[in-house]
Amino acid sequence: MKKSSHSRTPPRRGFSLVELLVVMAVIATMTTLTTPALVSILRGSETSRAVDQISGLVEHARATAMEMNTWVWIGLADTTAHNLGQEQLSLVEVVSRDGSADTDSKNLMQLRRPVRIDNVKSRLDADAHALVLGSQEGGFAFTWDLPTADGRKAIPFSSTVVAFSPRGDAVVNDNEVPGWIKISVGHVRNSSDVLSVLLAGPTGQVIVAR
Repeated sequence: MKKSSHSRTPPRRGFSLVELLVVMAVIATMTTLTTPALVSILRGSETSRAVDQISGLVEHARATAMEMNTWVWIGLADTTAHNLGQEQLSLVEVVSRDGSADTDSKNLMQLRRPVRIDNVKSRLDADAHALVLGSQEGGFAFTWDLPTADGRKAIPFSSTVVAFSPRGDAVVNDNEVPGWIKISVGHVRNSSDVLSVLLAGPTGQVIVAR
């Protein structure tokens, strides 16, 4: 009588406690090494998003000013106090109803929804080659109602307002056209993470300096 042979599957070997501990240690080490880089990337993305939105707003403002033959303003304000303590920069774009440079609220109309960016703030670092927005008193100013975390608030925009005339030039007041206007923003927890938007005064050309 012929005996039938059956192949036996060898038993599966599980992980030992030592092997599991080694894997856990490797994962912990990799997490420790990659977390700072990930945080840096996230912070950088917030600052990059800020300058992207600012540059988009100023380009739209310049095009609208020339197309509608009127004045358009971009205002920046720190709205941290109205954001439950979370650092925040708010931007609004408004246009003159009658074509003049009058910033009385009755003469202004909002063009786009306000932009709010968390974890960034305006930087006032001196620059010998450009007028840094917010570094000097005076210039255009207005107050605008914005929705905030603690309700709708009247937000003052002062010293951090850039305007585009009907000719398309970029100015901070209606008396002079600077060579360059610089809008700088930085991450609130990383002093070296700073990006800027440069506006050529006579032409309104926009350059993002990374």
